[in-house]
Amino acid sequence: MDRSAVMVCFSRPISPRHALMLRSLKDIGYHVTVLVWDRAGDALPPDELEDVVDHWKWIRLPAPVQDPRILARMPRLYWLARKALRSMTGPDLLVLTHMFLLPLAFGRGVSRTARPVKTIYEASEIHAMQASFYFGRLSSVARPFISLIERLLLWRVDGVLTVDSKGGWVEKRYRKVLRPVQVIWNVSSKADEPDPERVEALKDEYAGRKVVAYVGGLSRVKGFRVAIEAAAKVRERHPDVLFLFIGIMQDDEKAVQEMIRAMDIEENIRILELMPYREMMAHLRHALIGLAPLQPTWTFPWLAAGNGRKFFTYMQAGIPVIGPNVGELGESVNLAGNGMLVDTQSADAIADAVNGLLDAPERARSMGAAGRRAFEERFNWEKEQAKFLDFIEKVTGACPPTEGMTA
Repeated sequence: MDRSAVMVCFSRPISPRHALMLRSLKDIGYHVTVLVWDRAGDALPPDELEDVVDHWKWIRLPAPVQDPRILARMPRLYWLARKALRSMTGPDLLVLTHMFLLPLAFGRGVSRTARPVKTIYEASEIHAMQASFYFGRLSSVARPFISLIERLLLWRVDGVLTVDSKGGWVEKRYRKVLRPVQVIWNVSSKADEPDPERVEALKDEYAGRKVVAYVGGLSRVKGFRVAIEAAAKVRERHPDVLFLFIGIMQDDEKAVQEMIRAMDIEENIRILELMPYREMMAHLRHALIGLAPLQPTWTFPWLAAGNGRKFFTYMQAGIPVIGPNVGELGESVNLAGNGMLVDTQSADAIADAVNGLLDAPERARSMGAAGRRAFEERFNWEKEQAKFLDFIEKVTGACPPTEGMTA
C-alpha cells in the first residue's frame, strides 16, 4: 500500500527547508499533501513544487502576521485544519511545522482510516521562545508557561526534528521528553543549481556592475537598512557597485525608498521580490559578494552555525560572505574560510569589508571557491537528507531506499 504524508504549514510561502523535506519524502515513495494556512486568501501552488506535492489544501483564514491578535484566530484554525485532515484517507505520516499546530496531534486529526498515523513536530525555529514575545513586556513571565505547554503537547508526537543551537541546548531540551530527536541543519541542495540558460539571459542586466547580493527577509533585524547605508559608503569608492536585495519586504517600503533617495543611491540599489530558489541562484551567479548583516538580537546567544541558511546559499553560489562577528551564527564562515565576520551593526565596518574584497578580486575569488568546496563536501542537503531519512525510518519503522535518491 502506498504511503502518504501530510505536512501542515503555519503560513506561506513554503520555506526552503520544508520544500527539501517534501522532496525527500516524495523520493522515498510518499504521496505528499500540504495543508497551508493562507492568511491573505490568494495563495497558489508554487511552480517549483509542482512535481513534488500531489495535493494542496488551503485554509483560507484572514489573520495578521506577527501580531498578538493572531491568537484569537487559533480556535478557528484548529477546527478548519481538523476538518481538512478528516476529509483525507490517511495519512501515515503527519508533519506539524509550528508549535501552535501541536494541538492537531491530539486524535491525529484523522478519522477516516484505521491506519496508524505517526506525527512529527518539525521545530524549525525556537518556537516557545518566539511565542513569548507576543506578550510584549510580559514575555519573560510568559516564556516558562509557554515552554511547559509545548512540552506537554509533545507527549502526543512520535518524534521531533529541530535546529542547530549553541551547545546543542535545543536538542537536549527536546530529548528530555523522551522522544526521538534529530537536528537538521538549514542548508541548500546540490540539486537546486540555476539553469545555465537563465544565468546567461541575466548577463546583460548586470554587465559592468560590481554586484553585492543580500538574500532573505528585508527587515531591520536582518540588517536591511544598515546594508543600504553601507551601499552609500561603498559607492564613494566604487561608483559601479550594485547592491542587489532579494526577499520579502518586511520593512516600511515607503520609508526605505525615501532613505535611498536621500542618499542619492537609486542607481546603486536594486530590490527584487522573493522568487523560486533556482531563479535566485541565477541572479547570484552574477554577484561578487554575499551579505548576511544580521543584527544581534535576543536569539543570538542561542543560535549556532546550522541556523544560517543564507551563509550556505552564498557558499553554493561560490561568493565570499560578510556576516556578523557576534555569537556562533556565522561560524560556518570560519569553518569554510569563505568570508569575513565584522560588526554588522556598523555600516562603516560592512562597507570596509565590501571595499576590501572589491579591491582584492583574487582574494574574493579564493574565498568564494573555498565556500563552494565546503558546500559540495559538507554543507548541503544531501548530507542532511541522510539524517532526515534515518529519522523518518526510526519514527515510522519503514525502511527508505538507499539508491536512486535525489534531493
